[in-house]
Amino acid sequence: MDFRKKAVELYNQGKSVEEISENIGFNIEENTLKNWGNEEKIKGFKILIFKLDKKQRQEKDYNKRKEIVLNLKEQLEKILEIVPNDLDMKTKLMYAHINLGEIEEARHLGNEILEKAQTKELLNGLAIIEEKTGNYDKAIEYINKILENEPNNEALKKKIERIEGKKQNNTIYTEKEALYREIASLERNVKFLVEKQQGMEIQSGETSNKKEITKRIYLETYEKVKKVANRILIKYPEEIIAREKLIKALFITEQKEEAEEEIEELLNINENDEIGLWYLSKIQREKGDLDKEKESLEKIIAASPVGTQIKAQQRLEQVNSLIEEQKLQRQIEEGLKENYTEETRKEFIEKVQNDFIYGKVTKDNIDEIIEEARKYPNFNSSLIDLLDIKSKITGNRQEKIDELEKYVEEEYSITPEEYSNVLDVISETRNQIKDDQKIENYLDYKKQEENEGLREQREYSKNIIEKLNSGKITKENLPEIVAKLETFKDRTRAIFLITKLYEILYNREKAYGELVKYTHISNLSPIEKERIANMQRLLTSNETKKGGTHRIKQIYLGKTQENNKYTKKINKEEIIRHLEDRKTVKQIANILKEKGVSLKSIARVKTFYLRQNEELRKENLRLEVYARNLIQEGYKINDVYDIMEYDIPLPRLQAIAKELENQKEVGESR
Repeated sequence: MDFRKKAVELYNQGKSVEEISENIGFNIEENTLKNWGNEEKIKGFKILIFKLDKKQRQEKDYNKRKEIVLNLKEQLEKILEIVPNDLDMKTKLMYAHINLGEIEEARHLGNEILEKAQTKELLNGLAIIEEKTGNYDKAIEYINKILENEPNNEALKKKIERIEGKKQNNTIYTEKEALYREIASLERNVKFLVEKQQGMEIQSGETSNKKEITKRIYLETYEKVKKVANRILIKYPEEIIAREKLIKALFITEQKEEAEEEIEELLNINENDEIGLWYLSKIQREKGDLDKEKESLEKIIAASPVGTQIKAQQRLEQVNSLIEEQKLQRQIEEGLKENYTEETRKEFIEKVQNDFIYGKVTKDNIDEIIEEARKYPNFNSSLIDLLDIKSKITGNRQEKIDELEKYVEEEYSITPEEYSNVLDVISETRNQIKDDQKIENYLDYKKQEENEGLREQREYSKNIIEKLNSGKITKENLPEIVAKLETFKDRTRAIFLITKLYEILYNREKAYGELVKYTHISNLSPIEKERIANMQRLLTSNETKKGGTHRIKQIYLGKTQENNKYTKKINKEEIIRHLEDRKTVKQIANILKEKGVSLKSIARVKTFYLRQNEELRKENLRLEVYARNLIQEGYKINDVYDIMEYDIPLPRLQAIAKELENQKEVGESR
């Protein structure tokens, strides 16, 4: 064994420097041991960094690539804690900062590296940083430094030409543009943040509600957008785009009054601003002022080229239709006031409820009844009562919530009091759904618990029969077995096995005597009583065949057992061949998957084989050292298990983690 690996292994096991020196045959310092141990950690980090770097270069989706770069940055920061002067890793970290838009952090790190080295990769990164921040002369200077060593690099020459063009066009990266870019970045990241939060909640086992997550992320994001837009408007009060962004942010964050004030300011600058008019129409819609909403939509359409404002045109058609409906509704209400009162409404609802009890209200006619209720006053209360009946017919409470939400969104004549009442009903219905789910989960749990109990009974009974056939059960064992069987759920199966045991170990008379005891159980069901009576009849009859017992012996002592042993032997030989070829446990599991060989079986064979193969055993010890290093670095046990391709069993990894935890506690106590 390499003395360095041996020394590191002993050091990781907590041996003292003196013990290690004595073991390897010469004196060694603790710092040297730490450096040797770090070599394995660095190797693992560099492999992971290489894979992440390659993956982020190949990923096309912006949000997924950003997530990979965040992971890459984290790993680079970890390795630089061990080797702070590794310029290659520092350069990669600089690029990670660039890709995440952390330009100042990237520049600071790049300048730090520049004092020690001037590699092509570093100079190219610094050129990107300076170009992004509008320092075109500095960017060209860095590219020229690369051209000193590569004078024929046409790609770099074209890059200089492009930057010169930007410089001539005076596209300087101003403070205002930086703020606009910040707004664009915030808006672009919303989808990524929603998916990330949803993934975290699912991973942690929480119930993920995408609608609620989206709403929360939008509120948080547009609070930030609002602040940035205000910063622009403080310096540039005539900036139309910034004011449009501010209006959008205020609307999304439910600050409608402030949004109206900003819209007024915007329309003073440009009376036909489409975005200002659109958000004004939405605010007017929420207030139920259809006439003013119509006026705003008509302004949008008039100020735009024909055919470009399809959305506004569609909404205007809806508004016109709603205005006509309101007029018609008012006419109907005025004409029917005398015939349809609150008293007649209550009579109508009471009749529907009685019809429902007698089966006259069905899924086919409930919607017609709801529509009929519109002719009565206080439709809000009628709808709540009728949707309650509908949910009982369909068994779908969520449909009731959906229809009430649609009602409050589309019904412009609803009063604040009615609106509040509907929201209370929606909230109450949601709680009822949660209660229903709790009951359903409890019933599922009880069913699962019962199934697990029956499974345990089957396994225990099977085990008893196996022992009985191999002569391992005696009369002395019987009281303990009977006591266990009496605890199981399926009483008739348990009683049958008890009487069978007494019949085999004693005789039929003894078995019958034991069976009689169980007939006195007071809460036996009719089926259980019938089964016990059948057992009594068989025990007192002249039938002597033992078919069940003989069949069991055939199953457990026949050719099936021999075939299983033969299959296990063949599989074991194949596993050993793959181990000799230095295949990992994971690779072997994939190869033998179709044969039904379990991961546990492969690990068991490997453990047995390690005792006989010294070379493989040494290699396994080296893998344990690597695993120990990964755990020390904060990797989760399941991740280490996967990285090691299952070569180190989970129980062993858990033991290593426990050892490290104990060592840490001992160190802290000292």
